[in-house]
Amino acid sequence: MTRPDTISATELAALLEADAAPSILDVLPADHWRRCRLPRASNACVFAVGFVADVEALAPDRATPLVVYGAGEPAHDAIMAAEKLDRAGYLDVRVLAGGLARWQAEGRPVAGEVKSAAGRQPGRGGAFRAGPHAVGHHLRLGALLPAPRHARRLRSREHRAPPGTGRQRTRIINRIKELGNT
Repeated sequence: MTRPDTISATELAALLEADAAPSILDVLPADHWRRCRLPRASNACVFAVGFVADVEALAPDRATPLVVYGAGEPAHDAIMAAEKLDRAGYLDVRVLAGGLARWQAEGRPVAGEVKSAAGRQPGRGGAFRAGPHAVGHHLRLGALLPAPRHARRLRSREHRAPPGTGRQRTRIINRIKELGNT
């Protein structure tokens, strides 16, 4: 498959208003979908083993027009989904250019726990940062998602004492003493 066809947020919004909307598929994990999604979007995580089976349950007719979207640019998740669906025999699959981040950056409505197009999170005073800058390596959408565990671990290592100090130094000294006594 060559690079999949794309659809802009403006084109998709026009289709939604005209009730000629294709099936919209959020390919992010379910917890992302619950937090924030396009209106009328269904969820099938592209990273799940049963991704194609999940899509078949949502859109059994392979001629159904589908629009898939991920977190933002670069759209690796949505492109991967489009390629899998193309191999599965779906005939009309397009990728939403810019994904969820572009949709929100243009002020378009969203569903889920983040309901305001203005970008306020219910129950929190902070604004939801939308746009390509808010999407990190692990599909991190601004303040919505915590940093990945390994990222927290890496940050904490930066503040550790260098080797040979603290406990490690004490262990080495004690070991040298033990060897000296034998």
